[in-house]
Amino acid sequence: MLIVSLVGDAIAGMGAQATRAWIVQNATSPEALQNVNDKLGRINSGRVAYAETLRYELEYTKENFDREVLTQSPQWQRGLFGNQAMFACFDAAFGDLIQDAEKPFWESNAKAIEEKWNIGKRPAWTWSLNLPIPRVVIALLLPATVPAREKAVRAELELEATIVVCALKTYELAHGKPPQELAELVPDLLPLLPIDPFDGKPLRYRREGDGWVIWSVGSDLKDDNAEWHEFKYRERGKKREGGGIYFRSTEPQDDLAWYRAHVSRTSSDNTSAQ
Repeated sequence: MLIVSLVGDAIAGMGAQATRAWIVQNATSPEALQNVNDKLGRINSGRVAYAETLRYELEYTKENFDREVLTQSPQWQRGLFGNQAMFACFDAAFGDLIQDAEKPFWESNAKAIEEKWNIGKRPAWTWSLNLPIPRVVIALLLPATVPAREKAVRAELELEATIVVCALKTYELAHGKPPQELAELVPDLLPLLPIDPFDGKPLRYRREGDGWVIWSVGSDLKDDNAEWHEFKYRERGKKREGGGIYFRSTEPQDDLAWYRAHVSRTSSDNTSAQ
């Protein structure tokens, strides 16, 4: 279920990116933008909460464990472990994750839960005598839940930002220029000020000449003033932690320029290697 969620969020992110590109480059009428905004609203209302995804993952893990492990084990092993005790272990671990996922991102701490259930940091005898098989399974699953939560929040941000971009373009068509503040979009184009799902504060915004930029603090919860991006436009081999997640009026051109430069570097590296 986590994999399905990650794939879905990735597809939604690409769709949001393409929608923003169309909005800033091709939208010419408020009616067309209203149609897009209505569709975005329906998508937003149909999103599955990450905590619910974890509940599905819990049920899938228990069913899969029962079918692939317990059913295949000798009778004496099934009697020794017992379904109820093993599933109670799964319930406890995923219960911690689900409770954490129901908190806002800035109050959550999935890494602490991962460490709590990390058997590698405990003496072998403490877990080898205490439901070792499900604990190993849990230890393998939990590391994927930390980045999965971040990606779920990022997908939420992508959709929120696309709705804001739609409102900004509508304002530009009506006034010939972007607003000085996002508050000028409320309540005619947005019901409320858009909130950054990473820290719960209003999304940051500023004019940049005739354009604009909106941004989120990103997963490190530090405001870098949209100076550099958390996961886009990174030089190969130059890892830099943190960064914000921003959306500029020049985003389509920026994406294309980065892609062309990336392809050029890759081709050059391959030629040198030969």
